[in-house]
Amino acid sequence: MKDSTFKIGFVVIAAVLCVCTMTSVAQTLPMKDAIAVGGSLTFPAGKGTNDFTDVHGSTLCFSADLNYRHYLSDVAALGAIYQFCGSHHDRDLLRCHYIAPTLTCRALQNEGSQSLYFTFGMGFLLYSDRIYSRPAANHTFNQGYFAASLSLGYEWTFSNRLSSQLHIDFLTAKWSENENYQPSWQRDNPNEYESMFEPKRMFASVGLDIQFALGKPDNP
Repeated sequence: MKDSTFKIGFVVIAAVLCVCTMTSVAQTLPMKDAIAVGGSLTFPAGKGTNDFTDVHGSTLCFSADLNYRHYLSDVAALGAIYQFCGSHHDRDLLRCHYIAPTLTCRALQNEGSQSLYFTFGMGFLLYSDRIYSRPAANHTFNQGYFAASLSLGYEWTFSNRLSSQLHIDFLTAKWSENENYQPSWQRDNPNEYESMFEPKRMFASVGLDIQFALGKPDNP
């Protein structure tokens, strides 16, 4: 019940911010350097074995993120991301740290006051959990993985210095080979989707960030 209330409140706040800021006087999004900080509601979507996401797969997680972008042009930027994801259920804990270089591409709208963007990153994920609730899974686990992330978002301005981002994120790691995979020409139904590799670590998030332009604004 508590998680549901928090989720509804987050969505309402995000919707109110969208409506209010979209009706404000148009300003310009960052064109040189920017840093963004925010939080997300995160949902485990992987297929672990006796880990936190397996034992408590329906437990909502919270993520905090810090992003930096340096724009090479109006529509492309290089940057970096740090993301922390955590949750708990009774004595069981989940803690994840993700850091990666990123590439961002965006489509500016309304004279540079809004944009649709996507950000892709490849880096390092440190996954940690502590499971005490099951005798068969009683352990503390720490492991690093090569990971990849993808964010799809919409951003809008408050001013030349301040803007906001509403985004959907996907983070995945620990790909394992699907032993039952068959090429399309060998399947009874060639149109049925099958993946050669299955992610064992996967998280999907919905988040809201505040973004700050760095340096001197182009339109003071």
